[in-house]
Amino acid sequence: MSLIVFSSDFASSSWCLDEVAMIMEHKKHHAGHIVLPVFYDVDPSEVQKQTGDLAEAFSRDGKLFKDEKIEGWRSALCKVTNLAGMVLHNRPESGFIQDIVKKVGEMLKRTILHVPSYLVGVDAQVKGINNWIQDKPKDVNIAVICGIGGVGKTTIAKTVFNLNFEQFDCWSFLKDVRETSKQYNGLVQLQMQLLSDMKGGFHKINNVDDGTIQIRYATRFKKVLIVLDDVDDVGQLKSILEMGKWLYKGSRIIITTRNGRLQSFHDQPCKEFRILPLHDSESLQLFTWHAFRQSQPSEYYLQTLKNRALLWRATTCSQSNWLFFV
Repeated sequence: MSLIVFSSDFASSSWCLDEVAMIMEHKKHHAGHIVLPVFYDVDPSEVQKQTGDLAEAFSRDGKLFKDEKIEGWRSALCKVTNLAGMVLHNRPESGFIQDIVKKVGEMLKRTILHVPSYLVGVDAQVKGINNWIQDKPKDVNIAVICGIGGVGKTTIAKTVFNLNFEQFDCWSFLKDVRETSKQYNGLVQLQMQLLSDMKGGFHKINNVDDGTIQIRYATRFKKVLIVLDDVDDVGQLKSILEMGKWLYKGSRIIITTRNGRLQSFHDQPCKEFRILPLHDSESLQLFTWHAFRQSQPSEYYLQTLKNRALLWRATTCSQSNWLFFV
């Protein structure tokens, strides 16, 4: 993606004009390349018609450059202004910048975490958690996604994370908390990853207490989204975050767990999202997507697949263990 920022003296730089021409030539041969023009204190019509300061610049450059080069610049500018762009007008620059960031995110459909290609039976859960995230509470909110192993808690948490992380100042997804915490200095490793996600770079932590203090200072004035995946002990939560007692308002903590007892955190209010196993029809649909890359099997395989899907559902609800039957 390319962002072209037009200002009143943009055309005074032949190097900038060369860049516009190069970008539009690249877009001509690469359909997936996105170009977003941004008009900063300049009207799009002036760029399109090449009037005002642009006209003066082209008149001056006509004495220095060949007509062919100038025509290339003119052509590129016309193509750019035919694209939907963003105009500052008379509005605060800070809000304009935020709108640009949001627009770029929408155009690139940016994601951070990989999720399976075929998702079945998760839309309702994702919608419910999205609604919870997008509320405007005064205090920090904590959600617990709970259910049996393999039911899809992590997949749902990743999907929600990808859809919402750009609404926050900082974000972090700590996966496999249960397994990592069993390793030597495992909790310190998790704290170091969280700090790196919040601040960037490497941050040395001497012990869990030191990490807790550093995390407190790194997050106290930022609206953050933190996912703690596969937690099985309250001690892990205390060590990593002290359950968010110092986090900035509007922050969100999402916890996935098999342990239903983790729904209470010492008088900390939290929202519970319980994930149930797939229904028979959903199990069959998920299996068919992975086996045949389509939502419905042929009649020839239908009865056999129904039997296998029922057995699969009884054995495991994981969206990653389908190879057992294929």
